[in-house]
Amino acid sequence: MERALFEEAEPSLRAAGPTASAPRAPGRAAPKVAARPKSPERVPTEPPRELAATSGESAESFFASAARAVEASASDAGVQTLASAAAPPAAVVAERPAEHAQTDAALESQALGATELVELPLERREGELDSPSDADTSLRARLEEQGIAFTASLWLDAHRVERGGLERGSVMNSYLDLSATFDLGALAGIDNALVFANAYATNGRNVSDLAGDWQVLSNTANDRHIEQLAQLFYEQTFADGAWRLKLGKADVNVDFAAASHAGEFVQSSAGFSPTIFALPTYPEPSTGGALFWQASEALSLGVGVFDGAANAGFHTGSRGPSTLFGTPSDLFAIGEGNVSWGVGEEGLAGRLALGTWHHDGDFARFDGGSEAGTGGNYAILEQELARVDGASIASFTQWGEADDAVAEVEQHLAAGVVATGCFERPDDAFGVYWSRVRFSEALGTSASSETACECFYRWQVRPWLALKPDVQWIANPGGDATLDDALVLTLRLHADF
Repeated sequence: MERALFEEAEPSLRAAGPTASAPRAPGRAAPKVAARPKSPERVPTEPPRELAATSGESAESFFASAARAVEASASDAGVQTLASAAAPPAAVVAERPAEHAQTDAALESQALGATELVELPLERREGELDSPSDADTSLRARLEEQGIAFTASLWLDAHRVERGGLERGSVMNSYLDLSATFDLGALAGIDNALVFANAYATNGRNVSDLAGDWQVLSNTANDRHIEQLAQLFYEQTFADGAWRLKLGKADVNVDFAAASHAGEFVQSSAGFSPTIFALPTYPEPSTGGALFWQASEALSLGVGVFDGAANAGFHTGSRGPSTLFGTPSDLFAIGEGNVSWGVGEEGLAGRLALGTWHHDGDFARFDGGSEAGTGGNYAILEQELARVDGASIASFTQWGEADDAVAEVEQHLAAGVVATGCFERPDDAFGVYWSRVRFSEALGTSASSETACECFYRWQVRPWLALKPDVQWIANPGGDATLDDALVLTLRLHADF
């Protein structure tokens, strides 16, 4: 069945509209350092596991060694990896009453005083597992019937800076995401309402410390270990779904500045334009509220106001609303309008999003002194290019601008193309991405811009397991013309539980 542009996007990457929010997934956002001082609370952490970083390691051997390291890390975490998933099970058994004993396994089981063990049919043993563990399927189904849904996902990244940048080397990082959705209609009789909770833990070293890039080449990387309740909000739709209200602690990038087809890329700039450097998103979501109006099938509008204390060095991701109502009381406001076409029709779907944002805090100017408040504008254009027998090709373009007196990057331009359903595999995907940032002249970088190019292939090994080899080329890392262009190899494992 042919799917429209926004139906193919990850739920967590929706444009503003009257639909329920979903957990954040890597691929959308990462910390940007522009005009944000480092907090003294930040403590360096050791990576959970690092690949051997010998200078003689070749690019050809990287993915093989990365796969072994990822599998080892996943095994430590209790995750079934590619090798174990592909191997045929030694035996799959089920319980039956002892009086129906038919097999040697049953006789052995009876000798031990247990219920009979009977081998299941061969086709079951060779079939794909729907999840790494089916033990909790019935429990989840019962909870969902009561209005409670749980999800869990794990991302393991192995990175190798093969050449250029600050130094060659290999690092790993991990991202564990847990979420729960409570349907208040089923639980409390409050129709069209939900409570959503999302927590995550990260560990490892930021690969940009080796590559020296400004755009943050991995959207799961961070400079510190994090364990936090990142989102906890109430959401209500009303007027037959035309209006949606969200109140609480939330990741603003879920509803604003997100390109629907950019979620598979590893590069952080694909998540949102880095000119929106004050955006309350991973790893610093914040407390606030947003209101969305679906004026028609083709037109939607959204506005939001959130705590902007992260700009002052506060870790809003691990805090509640204290800095929203207390010191420093800085606010971040954002608005976005969306015009869509071709949705639900035979034609190819597309969308144009125009947004603006403002932060009312104090910002240091490059020429000295401070500036009360800053802001910027952004735009996203998405267009489905082709749909054939369940496969599709779609493109997206990003643009953003910010105040060059306080923002390290004054302009951003990017474009990407993603193909899904590759090689008659409906869940596989292939993508290429190009992103260029232009630095403020007042920043004084030796190169006026930094350009990142990315190419990936997502291989859906099992319904719950995917592997993604990824290659990025970064020209003028960090705006430093003295550094060689960086070549970075990544292998990402993504498992859903």
